Amino acid sequence: MGRVSSNTDEKLIRAGVYLARQKGLRNFTVREVCSRSKVNLGMFHYYFKTRETFDAAVLKSLYAEMMSAINVEVLPSHAPRQNIEAVLGAVYAFAGKNRRLISMLIGDSFSADRQIVNLVAQLFSQHVSVLINELKRAQQLGQLRTQSVRDALLLLLPQVPLSQAVLGLAERMGKSFPPALYRQVVEVASPQDTLRRARFMLQAVLGDNQ
Repeated sequence: MGRVSSNTDEKLIRAGVYLARQKGLRNFTVREVCSRSKVNLGMFHYYFKTRETFDAAVLKSLYAEMMSAINVEVLPSHAPRQNIEAVLGAVYAFAGKNRRLISMLIGDSFSADRQIVNLVAQLFSQHVSVLINELKRAQQLGQLRTQSVRDALLLLLPQVPLSQAVLGLAERMGKSFPPALYRQVVEVASPQDTLRRARFMLQAVLGDNQ
């Protein structure tokens, strides 16, 4: 049986993306998705069958935006440092746009929500693979200063998304989050501070600009 409409599933996914950014993946209903997308409930079940399939489609759509940016910027002709900086910049843009969702996904993961853990592991690994490949290139060129690619990866990975996740948590908590601490979090999560820390760690991994 063919599709009823060429973009009905896309409308549903766009609605899911909006709601996930506002509420997290667990805190909106299928009826809310259908209401926002102006698609009837039967079409939701026609396209996605289960909520788990829909959640995966929403996360995949979100992540595809970041990977599209990375695929444009990361080129074999570029030096490893340039490509790594491009990945970190794309991750920052993604984390800033989705910080509330990321903070909730982290909470779901720590609460041992197996479905969320599996989805994140399956869908959010491509940029890590890109980083690993570029670090291996740097290693082959004699530019890697750490003992292993794994060590370098552990130094670089948390630098960008962590501050955005904390800011997302602060925004979700609203007035219950201490105002003085909130101002500090906003400053730490700013583009200038975040990318400065990332470049500092990159210098530790690769040394001065090559």
